[in-house]
Amino acid sequence: MDFAAAVAGLFLLMQSDTYLANQQVSLTPGGEDGCTLEAHDYCRLIGAIDLQAAEARLAETNQTFWREGDTLFIAARRSPDTDQVRMCCALQTDMERLGDGIWGLAYRLSRIDEAFVDVWPVPLLDEDELVWRDRPVYRGPHSLPPVVSVPEDALRGRLEMVELESSALGKPRRVTVYIPHGAEPSTPLPVAYVADGGNVYSYGPIAEALADTCTAAPVILVGLRNEDPGPEEERSQSELRAADYLWGFDPDRFSAHDAFLLEDVMPLAESRFGASADPRDRMLSGSSNGAAWAVSTALLHPEMFVSVSAASLGWIEALDAAEIPDGRVTFHISAGYYEPRFLPDSEAAVEQINAAGGTAHLTRYVSGHSPLVFEQQFARSLAATFPADEDCVPQSTE
Repeated sequence: MDFAAAVAGLFLLMQSDTYLANQQVSLTPGGEDGCTLEAHDYCRLIGAIDLQAAEARLAETNQTFWREGDTLFIAARRSPDTDQVRMCCALQTDMERLGDGIWGLAYRLSRIDEAFVDVWPVPLLDEDELVWRDRPVYRGPHSLPPVVSVPEDALRGRLEMVELESSALGKPRRVTVYIPHGAEPSTPLPVAYVADGGNVYSYGPIAEALADTCTAAPVILVGLRNEDPGPEEERSQSELRAADYLWGFDPDRFSAHDAFLLEDVMPLAESRFGASADPRDRMLSGSSNGAAWAVSTALLHPEMFVSVSAASLGWIEALDAAEIPDGRVTFHISAGYYEPRFLPDSEAAVEQINAAGGTAHLTRYVSGHSPLVFEQQFARSLAATFPADEDCVPQSTE
């Protein structure tokens, strides 16, 4: 399709309202009919986009999105033999097959002017076509700006992968470490212990940007990586991750992973990388199941950590790990308005912690279960926990 034909098709499409309102709607693919924004924060529209609309908008591209009023439309071109295309990550539902290799989806979103939503139909047409940092994102005119991050080629701190022989786990396990520029083991720095250790590759440049702008102090990050299941392991990596992180899911494995943190990871971080051993300088950070891990770990060891950053806590059983402490630990908990399963648990956790005499803060983001939100929560929590010194001088960008 040439540019003129695409423009002509788009003009005809915009003259028609056949793809807009008055459609059957539901909250999720298997949810209730009659979903409205008065009752829900988002509604998936059924049959709201047709093949003509999708092809006109796609033109020569492989995926696109656009907004009409309070509705976000998404279209994607995939291989004709693709069986299913699913949206990741803020809005997680299946797309509708509109035609041969053409898929579409529409959501009516509350607070759409404040929303930030990644548009990531998976599988990709070509796995090399898009990279995570370059993924398309819808941002409303009043949405939070993206988290500032130091570009990879300008990072002054270093990222390091370490493999530990763990007696607690009975096998090796890797950790990913970010060490700020100029850090010396002889001068301990605050430290954040991070679930899903690969996140440190994203969080390190964020921590460095916060330090460079005097938004937060320089901080060491230590990420606990998940186990890669071997050929004899019957459980998937996601199941093993849940066993590590969810209190009550697999008590023996959770206990072993807890010992791995306390007996292997933290001593290494303090002796080799200069992480502070002062509880006032230690933070736990996680998202999704990792958020549950961070909360449970702080409850089990309140004397060892000063704060928790928990994005999208969806396992309220995490609070059963131990009694809620007094104000020794501050819990920074968040969830998105477009997370119908995670937001209620996050709200309930904050309410329970505060009711028991603890200290918890809730942040609601106008988004869903997405790394876009996890990065926002990490940056917010890090700056709140480890503010920069009053005499901090911003790093020159020249």
